[in-house]
Amino acid sequence: AICSANLPEPEIIDGSEYFNTVLYSGNGGTQDITVGFATNWVWNKRRDGSANHVIYDSVRGTGKELSSSHTGKEASGVAGVTSFLSDGYSLGNNGNINDSGETYASWNWLAGGSASLNENGTVDSQVSANTEAGFSIATFTGGAAGYTVGHGLTKPPEIIFTFNRTDDGGAHYVFTTAVDGTIDYLSLNATTAKNNDPFSMAVPTETVFSLDNDYGMDASDNCVAYSFHSVDAFSKVGVYRGNGNADGTYVHTGFRPAWVMVKSYDNSRNWTIYDNKRTPYNLMNGHLHANADVAEQFNEDELDFLSSGFKFRTNEADSNFNNFNYLYLCFAEQPFKYSNAR
Repeated sequence: AICSANLPEPEIIDGSEYFNTVLYSGNGGTQDITVGFATNWVWNKRRDGSANHVIYDSVRGTGKELSSSHTGKEASGVAGVTSFLSDGYSLGNNGNINDSGETYASWNWLAGGSASLNENGTVDSQVSANTEAGFSIATFTGGAAGYTVGHGLTKPPEIIFTFNRTDDGGAHYVFTTAVDGTIDYLSLNATTAKNNDPFSMAVPTETVFSLDNDYGMDASDNCVAYSFHSVDAFSKVGVYRGNGNADGTYVHTGFRPAWVMVKSYDNSRNWTIYDNKRTPYNLMNGHLHANADVAEQFNEDELDFLSSGFKFRTNEADSNFNNFNYLYLCFAEQPFKYSNAR
């Protein structure tokens, strides 16, 4: 019979066990944030005012802060995430992440726990990988031109977020094969459109991805990479074309989304983030920009999170402008087999 009950059983039924958004208010001191699992990647943003995005992970360790919204290198000794707990993390009094009375969004991913040595690449890496959820964190020191890095997954990553931890002033490059199967790159800290890889880097394999030191990740630089591939009924890396219409583009994912980030890859536009906690009902109208330190932005009737994907309800240029092409990364609340409309 044609009904959702007869769909194949997904491996991940509850997406919140692998990705979860948490909202909290700062207290200007210390506090524990409950996520629901032992988070390995923490990405936080103040909602009610200007402040940089802050990024922590358990592989680099506590007190080591990166940001998607500026070009600075890793800051160390920061009183941000001060410990990783069995069900979340602890905060210090860093104003970007815990200012008294301010409101914050915290996006959290489960990797593979403690990191281990990966020798698959031409340079060694320390990797925490969740092969079931298609996500890994890898730290490494850059190598000679065309060096490779082991990512710890069992399938080729479709999108890789990279940060140079050592040098100031460089772009935070995002590499993806989602557009046409070759390597394209964008800058997470900028609005610029994609570029084709000019150095003919090899596409990622089941074991490694390649980098070139012309991207500012040289032999002396410490770096980190966050790698993802799509997982049926849990995550999706893909592209879509905007139509500029209130009856907007529908994007099928195979699950009800919990978090979506989109970026026009052929035009200069923002990286725009939506989640199911800041706007828990349709029509959704709140977004944040990964490349900017600005407060949460509100436009009327931006999109719907549906039982099997998401659909835009506006001609907003950052998400659904007519004939603009967009890259997206999306994570599930529940697979379509078990989800209902909101």
